[in-house]
Amino acid sequence: MPGAGDTHYRPVLGGAATPVGLALGPGPVSEIGLAHARSGPVTPEVIGPRWSPTLWYPLGEDTPPRLWQRFRALMSHLGRMRN
Repeated sequence: MPGAGDTHYRPVLGGAATPVGLALGPGPVSEIGLAHARSGPVTPEVIGPRWSPTLWYPLGEDTPPRLWQRFRALMSHLGRMRN
């Protein structure tokens, strides 16, 4: 792709943003409980020490509609314990 006259590239639409994962830090994990946080529709990877874990929920590589579906299901599950 040719650059602009000032050597910068012109902006190009890259498509819609799609979630790839969600990280839940030690504070929220403690607030909703580790057992509940780990029992959702997406299996998390534990990052950090056992006494203060961060959870990473990889959403996988799929079509954008399915990734958004998985993300909404996870958010719904995690949000149930906040009220």
